[in-house]
Amino acid sequence: MSIPEVFLPLFEVTFFTAWDFAQNECVSKYCNLLTLFYKNAKSDISSWVSLIEKLIDIEHLTDIDIIEDASASQLHMQEAKNVFSGIAPVVFGRGFVSEYGFNLGIWDFITSIMGIGDAYYAIVDRPDFIHACLNRLTDSTIAGIKKANDLHLHYDINNRCHCSYIYTDELLPGFGESKGPTSENCWALGLAQLFTGVSPDVMREFELPYISKMAKYFGMIYYGCCDRLDDRLDIVKKIPNVRKVSCSPWSKRKNFAENIGTDLIMSNKPSPACLASDNMDWEEVRKDLQYTVDLAKANNVNLELILKDVSTVRFCPDRLKKWENIAMEIVCK
Repeated sequence: MSIPEVFLPLFEVTFFTAWDFAQNECVSKYCNLLTLFYKNAKSDISSWVSLIEKLIDIEHLTDIDIIEDASASQLHMQEAKNVFSGIAPVVFGRGFVSEYGFNLGIWDFITSIMGIGDAYYAIVDRPDFIHACLNRLTDSTIAGIKKANDLHLHYDINNRCHCSYIYTDELLPGFGESKGPTSENCWALGLAQLFTGVSPDVMREFELPYISKMAKYFGMIYYGCCDRLDDRLDIVKKIPNVRKVSCSPWSKRKNFAENIGTDLIMSNKPSPACLASDNMDWEEVRKDLQYTVDLAKANNVNLELILKDVSTVRFCPDRLKKWENIAMEIVCK
C-alpha cells in the first residue's frame, strides 16, 4: 500500500500572543506551577500546597486573556519569507495555544493548583466547592475561546489534535485548506485523566456538564488521553461534537470496541512497554495488534493505531520501523 505525498514543504509562523489566567499580582502565583511545593525546614519532605481553599480564592481566577502582537507577527513573517523564498511557502500558523489544539481539560488545571489528593477529597467532602471551581474555569475557558474567535487566532490549519492526525474534508477540505481561524472550524482536546480513579457517575456529574459547555464551540473534539474510558463511553458519547475517543493501554479493548459504536473513531494507543525490553518479542507485538484490529472489524469500528509515550527503545531505533511495518501489514490485509 503506497501513500501519496500530497503536501508541499511548509513553514509556519505563529502569531505572537499571550494567554493568561491571572491578571494581577494577587493570583500571578496561580500560573507559576513551579512554586506550589512547600519544603519542611526540618526534613527533606516536600508537600503540595493548595492555592484554592475558599470560595473567595476562586474569584481570583480570571478569564483567559489573549493579546496579539501584530507588529511582531508581521516582522517574523517577513523574516521567514526572506529565509525561505523559493524553497517553501510561508503561512501564518495561528494556533496560539499549541499544535495539539485548544485544551479543554480544566481538571488538569484544578489539580495543578490543588493537588490530586485534595481534589479527590474535595469531590467527596466539598462537592459544591468543586462545582464552583468548575463553573469558574469553564467560564474562563469559554471567554478565551471567544477572544480567540474575535482575533481569528484559532488553529484552523492544524493537522494534529493531541497525538492524532485529523485530516477530514469536513474541517480541512482539500487536505489542509482552512475554512477560517474560528473555533467552529477547528478541533479541540478534552480530558479528565484523574477520573480513571472515580466511578462513571462522578464523571457524569463533575465532567460532562462542563466539557459539554466548552465543546459546543468547536467543530470536532478528541476526548481522552491516558485515562480508562471503556467503562463510560455512554457518557463520552454525549459530549457535543466528539469525533475521536482515546483507547489507552488502561482501557479494556473488547469492551471499548463493543460500545463505541460506528460513528466515532477508536483511537487506540498500544502499550509501548514492549519496546523497552532487552529482547523484542515480535510475535507478541503482532498478536497484540491483530487482537485490536480483529475487535474493530468484528464491531464495524473505525480504528486508528498510535504508538506513543515511547520512553526508550534500548538504543535500537529500528524497533520503531519494524513495529510500523507489522502494524501496516495487519491493517492492510
